[in-house]
Amino acid sequence: MQRMPSTPTPNIRPHVLIRRRTDQDIAQLISCLGRVYEKDGYPTGITGVEERRQFLDSDSILHTWVAESNHQAIAQVSICKADVEDNLAVRAWRKKSPNDEVAVLGRLFVDPDSRGSGLAKQLVNQAMQSASANGVRLVLWVLAKHEGATRLYEQLGWVQFDTAVFHSKTLEKDFDALCFVAPESSP
Repeated sequence: MQRMPSTPTPNIRPHVLIRRRTDQDIAQLISCLGRVYEKDGYPTGITGVEERRQFLDSDSILHTWVAESNHQAIAQVSICKADVEDNLAVRAWRKKSPNDEVAVLGRLFVDPDSRGSGLAKQLVNQAMQSASANGVRLVLWVLAKHEGATRLYEQLGWVQFDTAVFHSKTLEKDFDALCFVAPESSP
């Protein structure tokens, strides 16, 4: 577990704990993800409570961290298995660099009431450090319409290496997507 510094820093909540997610966090995160969906439409097509539970508890997830404030899980990020069949970024990266050990950064969200305090950046940095320590390169894809997420990844040194089309089976609709790879040396 990593504790935040006790001395406040600009735009960082001093009472936030970044830690591994536990089963006890799932109910809070389901509720949080509902608020995220209402505000942003993320994750695309995941509207019901059971769908949110499956999104959070997928077999593809390797590691998940949460940001906790006042005993509430208010944000999360996951590292997931690199499934060539299901992931746009993995499929595109394998064409460029077939021998790289890769995993997928995903399932990142921050409660709308907790945004602007650097939580997403802290969570992504935690995942990047973990992947780097294990010799794994992270890739991800994001819908082009999610400009805030795109800016975050670019600020953290991620490089867009491809574009793709994501087909939502739930919505029966296509969306433009951007594929990113983490910088080779993580923070």
